[in-house]
Amino acid sequence: MVLHGLLSVAFAAQPPDWNSVAIEWNDYSQGIKIAQQNNKPIMIIFYADWCPTCHAYKNIFNKPSVIALAKKLVMIKVNVDQFPQLSQQFEFDGSYVPRTFVMNSDGVVFAALYPEKRYKYFIKAQDVESFEKLMAAAVAQAG
Repeated sequence: MVLHGLLSVAFAAQPPDWNSVAIEWNDYSQGIKIAQQNNKPIMIIFYADWCPTCHAYKNIFNKPSVIALAKKLVMIKVNVDQFPQLSQQFEFDGSYVPRTFVMNSDGVVFAALYPEKRYKYFIKAQDVESFEKLMAAAVAQAG
């Protein structure tokens, strides 16, 4: 519990860096608009600045394979503390962070792409393969 508190304080001041140099991150409304205009699938991640797993996602979004897949999707990230009402709309199995969703250009979640487990929208920061599979499946589903 003390370690969680220390990690929360250490991360509280800064948003996670998910390689905004190589990946174009959008806010929700901008991302939905771009997806609809270009008929592209969406990946949306709900995160918090204080979340250690959210910060560890930098390991995923610096992988060349993930960067290449990100270019085929509209990438959106939403801070749950700044946009709690939006976050609540996506609390299908809880309010935990990070929560990752892939959707069509109209914002409909590709629910069938997720495993049946308690926190189905949570992906571990070490699990690059699950991110790659989910992103590739979203591109295939939308195409």
